[in-house]
Amino acid sequence: QNLETLYFSTVQDTLGNDGRGNFLFQRFRSGYHQMMLPVVMRNILPVGLTGILCLLMIMLLISAVKGLLSVK
Repeated sequence: QNLETLYFSTVQDTLGNDGRGNFLFQRFRSGYHQMMLPVVMRNILPVGLTGILCLLMIMLLISAVKGLLSVK
């Protein structure tokens, strides 16, 4: 068994197996898998490199917004 099987089975049992429960379970599972990368990156990378990557993302966000605002 995978480590996340316990979490997934608990959530599935709580939400139920009807249509709405399956929909909410899929949303939970999708969010769970999307959050695995940030958690792993935080545990693997040193603090300085994490800060540099965050700074890079903020700078890219600012340049993208600036580019969108200057379009006529």
